[in-house]
Amino acid sequence: LYQRRVRGNQNLISNCFLNIDGNASNFDNFAVELSAINHKFSIIGLAGTNTDPENGNLYQLNGYSSCYQARFFCDIKKQVKPKGTGVCLYVKNSLNFSKIDELSLCTNYIETLFIKITPYSALIPLL
Repeated sequence: LYQRRVRGNQNLISNCFLNIDGNASNFDNFAVELSAINHKFSIIGLAGTNTDPENGNLYQLNGYSSCYQARFFCDIKKQVKPKGTGVCLYVKNSLNFSKIDELSLCTNYIETLFIKITPYSALIPLL
């Protein structure tokens, strides 16, 4: 369910990934299971959400901000693929992140969602 890694002397980064097989039917159970783990992951990735960015706010985790990728739109059928599509990342509120649009895509063959995490100390203060 999760892995941990340490990079040099930097802080611990932990992540969790799950193919949730539909937020509508499984998100609440996932949130309960996640709360039973005595650890706040830095990043949580979900695949198979079947959720668009417009509806991502319906599925919130306390202490996290979410970033949803648009689901696959089939040009032949002129509709969004109804199941088995949609990826998102939940990023701990203590991390400053932004989506990398040029690397995040959704096609018939692959769905990707990339983010850049910037340390708060690296931000330029506004005067």
